[in-house]
Amino acid sequence: MGFEERLRRVRGEAAAPLPTVEPAGPSLGERLARLQAARRPSQTAQEPTGAADPQALAEALGGELAAPGLVRVERRIPLTQPQGRIALGDGLAAMAQLVGDQAAGPGPGDPAGWRLLDNETSGLAGGTGTWVFACGIGRVVGSLLVLEQFVLASLDAEAAFLAAVSAALAGAQGLVSYNGKSFDLPLLATRLGLMARDGRYVGHAGAMADKRQGDGQYVPDPCGPGIA
Repeated sequence: MGFEERLRRVRGEAAAPLPTVEPAGPSLGERLARLQAARRPSQTAQEPTGAADPQALAEALGGELAAPGLVRVERRIPLTQPQGRIALGDGLAAMAQLVGDQAAGPGPGDPAGWRLLDNETSGLAGGTGTWVFACGIGRVVGSLLVLEQFVLASLDAEAAFLAAVSAALAGAQGLVSYNGKSFDLPLLATRLGLMARDGRYVGHAGAMADKRQGDGQYVPDPCGPGIA
């Protein structure tokens, strides 16, 4: 008891009220728990949705299931349709003239025998660790450019995917692509080689490997068509 309190008692004065104690705030542990909860993503937002449904993907793209896990989309584009300032047909005719002028031997002939090729891949490094998950192949049919797109909706469907791509390329008199001779075709050849190695798909592996060669000019292919 302090001196002031004793003096009040002697004088008969009432004791001073006790100081008001403010309620203690959250403990350090409680504050840390709140902070962690605020930083943690919502369980509902982060719940995995599972693998994509190939049928739903096909419907969203306006395509069809060509095989389990393999989506095929087809578009038919008039050659009169402009691509930028040039109609598709005029661009193909100019390309045929250019290739014919530069070819050392017999040219690839009419663009109707060509295939226009482009891949979408899981990376740009190439090699066995890179997957081709989409491939677009265009061909001229009459007055139309028929564009087929194959989408690998499931990795288990790679054999069917490569078989469909090979079938679409069969009979081509020339292949037209951007950076295809150094990336697209070598990567397809690698994937086909892996399929042959584990016995799931063997056809066309040799022909695709032969197409890896060439300097961008028209060259004969000992297994069939050449590449441009």
